[in-house]
Amino acid sequence: MDARQILRILCLASFVMTAAVNAGAKNLAKMVASLLDVVTGYSPARADDGKYHVIVLYNSALLSDSQLHDGQVYAQRKQINNRDVYAQLVGIDAAERIQCVILVDLAPQQVIAAEQFARDKKVVIASVLPSSTNIDRGSVPFIFDVQQQVVMVRSASISSYGLNWTSSRPKGVPELAGESRFRNVDSCPPLLPDDRDAYPYVACHDNAFARMNDKSAWHEGVRDLDTAILINFEEKFDARVYPRGWGLKGYHPHIGLADYLSRYGNCEGAQRELKIALLPKDAKTRAALEQRIKAQCAAHSVAEQRLRWSILARDNAGAGESELLPPFRPTFLWTEITTLR
Repeated sequence: MDARQILRILCLASFVMTAAVNAGAKNLAKMVASLLDVVTGYSPARADDGKYHVIVLYNSALLSDSQLHDGQVYAQRKQINNRDVYAQLVGIDAAERIQCVILVDLAPQQVIAAEQFARDKKVVIASVLPSSTNIDRGSVPFIFDVQQQVVMVRSASISSYGLNWTSSRPKGVPELAGESRFRNVDSCPPLLPDDRDAYPYVACHDNAFARMNDKSAWHEGVRDLDTAILINFEEKFDARVYPRGWGLKGYHPHIGLADYLSRYGNCEGAQRELKIALLPKDAKTRAALEQRIKAQCAAHSVAEQRLRWSILARDNAGAGESELLPPFRPTFLWTEITTLR
């Protein structure tokens, strides 16, 4: 046997081994089917054709057909349009009831809207891990790591979606925080030295409000507040006693998120958060809160219109007009700050 024959045999063996590994590997659709088999609470359990109907929502990162092919799954890729993500998903769901929404490369406000839809409609929501070093914070309960063949879970967020396991949590579904690669994903490094010893949810909350008026970092603030809700938000307790480290007297986490979203023009999302927040009992205070949220949305809308006018203007009138914009720092409804650490 000469060197050429040996080389051909080695190449053939390598090809056979690679094919065997690939045959045993699961693509994303198979991983979705395996997950939906052990999760309950979403409705309907399967579509009329007996398959799981899955929507893959993306901005620009398009998954390949090979990742979405499985006999139990009917998967559709839907690119984000200019509409509210929630409204887009409602339209898709009205056409054909879906069991799962998978997020690929959504921005923080888009993730919030998808989370709101999943909670309202009781569907499974998950995100795809694009690389070993990039994962989004938030309250999406499931994360797919296709390369590592792992479905990770945030157990703390499952109940808020009305979901549960069919029995005990199956083997091979690790906690996200238990994975050494992502141990610190759902924590927020404090921005200020005084917060170094604060509880994680306090740091997340404080970070969010520190960034609230920073237009260059608002998306980090949204992530931090969403993470704070995930880490330490217990509806049955916080609905009765708001503060518990959230920072503001009479403050409820969903009101804070509504406040944040309204400041950056996501009025639809802000109103949806208010619907699930426990609003102040006093009618006058409640009306003032709702009015403030609407005013912030209106101020953002006016600012956007004037910005467009200034860009289209052929002279310097736009610059003078921009100086007349209302300040982007509306005052809080509750001015008394409590320290609960």
